[in-house]
Amino acid sequence: MCCKGNAVADMDSGLRTHVARWWATAMAIVSLPFVGLMTGHTTGISSDLRDYHLPLFRWAWRTIGDGETPLWASWSFGGQNIAGIGQGALWYPPNAIFGVLGAVPAFRWWTMFHLWLAASGAFLWAWRRWGSAPAAAVTAVLYGLNGAFVLHLIHANFTIVSAWLPWMCLGLDRLLERPDARGWMAFATPLAFIGLAGHPQVLFAALLAVAFIGVVTLARRGVGLRPWLHLAGATALGLAVAAVQILPQVLFSRTSVRPELDVTNSFQESADIGDLLSALWPQLGRAGLPGTSGNWFGDELAHETSNHLGAAALALAVIAVVSRWRDRRVLALALLAVFGFLAALGDSTPFGRLAFRVIPLADRFRIWPRYLMLTNLSIACLAGLGVTVLVAAPARWRRGLLVAAAVVALLGPWAVAAATNGAAIEPSVGDVIAPAALAVLAIVALWWSAGLAGRRPVVAAAVILTSCAIPAVLFTLSAPWRYDAMSPEAAAAHFDEDARSTAAEDAPGGVDRWMSRNSDIRGIERVQGTDRTDGYEPLLQADFATITGAVYVGGIDKDHPWLAGWTADVLRITTLVTRPDDDAPGARWQRAGTVEGTRLVRWIGKPRLADAAVVGAVVVQPFDTVAATVQSDSVDLTGTVLIEDDAPGVDAFRTRSTAGSAGSVSGDMSSHGTGRFQVEATRAGVLVLSTAWLEGWSATVNGQDVPVARANGLVLAIPVDAGRSDVRLSFSPPGLVAGGAISALALATLLATGVTPMLRRRARRHGEGQEAAEGA
Repeated sequence: MCCKGNAVADMDSGLRTHVARWWATAMAIVSLPFVGLMTGHTTGISSDLRDYHLPLFRWAWRTIGDGETPLWASWSFGGQNIAGIGQGALWYPPNAIFGVLGAVPAFRWWTMFHLWLAASGAFLWAWRRWGSAPAAAVTAVLYGLNGAFVLHLIHANFTIVSAWLPWMCLGLDRLLERPDARGWMAFATPLAFIGLAGHPQVLFAALLAVAFIGVVTLARRGVGLRPWLHLAGATALGLAVAAVQILPQVLFSRTSVRPELDVTNSFQESADIGDLLSALWPQLGRAGLPGTSGNWFGDELAHETSNHLGAAALALAVIAVVSRWRDRRVLALALLAVFGFLAALGDSTPFGRLAFRVIPLADRFRIWPRYLMLTNLSIACLAGLGVTVLVAAPARWRRGLLVAAAVVALLGPWAVAAATNGAAIEPSVGDVIAPAALAVLAIVALWWSAGLAGRRPVVAAAVILTSCAIPAVLFTLSAPWRYDAMSPEAAAAHFDEDARSTAAEDAPGGVDRWMSRNSDIRGIERVQGTDRTDGYEPLLQADFATITGAVYVGGIDKDHPWLAGWTADVLRITTLVTRPDDDAPGARWQRAGTVEGTRLVRWIGKPRLADAAVVGAVVVQPFDTVAATVQSDSVDLTGTVLIEDDAPGVDAFRTRSTAGSAGSVSGDMSSHGTGRFQVEATRAGVLVLSTAWLEGWSATVNGQDVPVARANGLVLAIPVDAGRSDVRLSFSPPGLVAGGAISALALATLLATGVTPMLRRRARRHGEGQEAAEGA
């Protein structure tokens, strides 16, 4: 008995060592392209990371460190519901690193953490499914360096979701196999982290993966209702844990410019066949070996529509599907992969138009090539199975692999033409040979490894891993995240809190804000603390956009904010930024040089309205009339305020009818959604504050609750009576309290779900030990 037990222990130890070696090898491979990032020679910071995600993460956690709540910020649109916009991922725990380290080192280790998390999750998922460490290593490398993950490294929310997606699938397998407390916790926990990432589209993609895998696995006779209920319950629990993030964002989205999209807007930036061919041949149409240059075909959104999987990965996935298509796990992944490819093509196929109409919530999202993340996940896992099949039955696949290599080689010139959108080109040798040869060599390496499999299976597996790894590493080295990145010196200067760009004009009367005629200043204020009234927010509020002309991408689409009318005054804009070739704004704006470090032209103007004032007359109008009035000079807003006829508590404002100033005011609004003002009113009036109105504001006057209405279509209005008034304001994002309560209850349930079985096992072992002691 003793010897047998030792033998089993030795076998278990050897297996663990074997698995650990393949895992370590996979981790080393996926880390290789990021050596420069780890050593600080490159930052990986560009585009949306520079202008949006990192400043937002950093601001949120620095705010928490200062003892404030990062739910409201003054630096966007005259004030912004940060919990509502969602992509700040306020409740995602690993983001706390941005409150400890500087932006550049924090992003470095944040990125590496998520890279290692993604690859490790993929390794464990494939290991559990296919029972092969080499297969798991292949899956880890292909997923850790897959195209959707690498190309979207500039989108932090995508990185979070990509990292947790294989862990969610691992937990889903465990739940479907054995729907007990451990299964619930293994699945609901990563799903909750995905929900906390704050990007609804990639959460939707994760739920699509759950639907495909769950339905295909359970849709068979004899399963019964119980597993379906476990799947639904665990999914609901995971989403409930993230309710503190999800609910405020859902409510905020309802009043945005895009609560839902039509077919045209939903399928904007869809992929074409040339984009999808990048799955086989990255950098088609560009001379030079992939990985040796920074050239990338496509437009500025190529990172959205392009991809990379690799010829070896696709060949292995095909082998897996052909040989094991009856396995429901394989069938689910194959269908998920096909869904991602077809969805990426948008409405150019009947499938896309059908999916838009049939799949719930599909009409809420745009840029459907983002669903390629599901294709890459599926192909990576299937490729792991392909390794085990190829090594087990090599002779069957050798001829097919040679045919695949020939097809890849012959399709090269046509693929180049497709990748360049059919342009009349004569591909040079470098345009075709470099990327196509790499794909052919990868498949030939699979063919050679099949010949080795019978005699030296470990060597064959190593060759297969290498054939998948080399294209993936070269692709990652040449992808835009690396060659578009800021230098360490530029990044340090950009995130230096002590370095300010040219400040807004210091006009008397309160806060001074920027406005840009385009999206060129979308990142300035978050780094240097400048207030502004336009910005890059996916959930730009529709009414705000109607009056100001702001559009989703961050610019101002109309001229009225800086020409005739009151728009700039209501929002207290003192500095306007334009491009050098833009027309000069209206006569009230004076040119004041350029924005420091840029070619952008700076204009200054003094607003006619103060940041805080007591106004005597109220005009009640429908919103459309208010918008038209603010955009004109038909009313003198220095003594009159416009209130909408459907505003909450509008009757409290109607009695104010004498135009002009109605008193004086002192005090200020904090940068985190609270304010305190002392009003000395000569008669009943309205306190008007140049802070953006959003649902969620509340106020008290001398301790009594009063309504907060939208003044002039944009800012805050609070009714005050004659005499002295102490006015206090606070902002609470709609849905935050309810979402927080749901999350707290769900988190307690999740923890109890995981802890209770452990306590029971411990009690049982303790009881068995006592019985054994008494028996002795």
